[in-house]
Amino acid sequence: MILDIQYEKNLINKLFEATFCLGQLESLFLSYNFKSIYPLLMKKETLFSFMLDNCNITLDDLLGYEVCDVSKYDADLIMAANYIRVLNLGLSKLESGDELSVDLIRSMHSELFISKGVGEYRVESNLKDIVNFIQFKCSGSYLI
Repeated sequence: MILDIQYEKNLINKLFEATFCLGQLESLFLSYNFKSIYPLLMKKETLFSFMLDNCNITLDDLLGYEVCDVSKYDADLIMAANYIRVLNLGLSKLESGDELSVDLIRSMHSELFISKGVGEYRVESNLKDIVNFIQFKCSGSYLI
């Protein structure tokens, strides 16, 4: 069975241009120093993690915390800044040759909660909380 496919006359040119652009993007990707965006990615991950806990922290809050007097901020923001500090600690341990392991995660977890005196390390998954959050964001109500 032979298919008779109809296409625009300039389809080949569009495919060539798209392939060329993908090649340019790949070369930029391979030469990019990702260490320069780690801090922003950590802040983004922190914001997402704290949204799961129903905290209303913004990127502006986190950036402001880094440059202003920290005594005037609430506990959630201080905890978020501590979270970033612990992520940086874990990253530096990985860069210095430590392996990603349960022990590393446990040490980061205990460092995160050292000031609060709470936060026992949980073995079970937080999957149900994540599913609830996603469904809440998509539908406007908790389904589970």
